[in-house]
Amino acid sequence: MSHITESPFAMEGELSIRTAAKVHEQLQQALSEGHHALDLSRVEAFDSAGVQLLLAARKALIAGGMSLHIHGASRPVQDLLALYGLGDAFSAAASTAP
Repeated sequence: MSHITESPFAMEGELSIRTAAKVHEQLQQALSEGHHALDLSRVEAFDSAGVQLLLAARKALIAGGMSLHIHGASRPVQDLLALYGLGDAFSAAASTAP
């Protein structure tokens, strides 16, 4: 059984179709290490593939009775989550980043 890690797992650069496979592996590793919070403040590009990755991670955690927290979401992340109406889908939803 994994333990919950309090510090957010920092992701940066792109969470997009171009990086989906790599990011999926990173997310799976982070979840298996007990990270249930993501720092997305340095994500510069975010598209529907990035949304799908976050939703898949959220679904996996919910199945285990946990939730996914997003901290410090960058403007691209905030904008797309809002566009899809997903701002409230994540605990401690996308907090603002400068």
